[in-house]
Amino acid sequence: MKRFAIINALIWASVILVVSYFAKDLPEYKYIFGGLVFASGLQVSLLNDLLRKDKTSRC
Repeated sequence: MKRFAIINALIWASVILVVSYFAKDLPEYKYIFGGLVFASGLQVSLLNDLLRKDKTSRC
């Protein structure tokens, strides 16, 4: 599951870089970038919460 978290973070980083490169000339760029950063942070935190629950529930 930890490997999945690392792959997930790398995918989010590449998506943010690609979208930032192609959307840099748009007037809504700061909102797009902020939304992507917020979405990736939320998703990674939820995934870490899920990993923590799996780790504490084992005997």
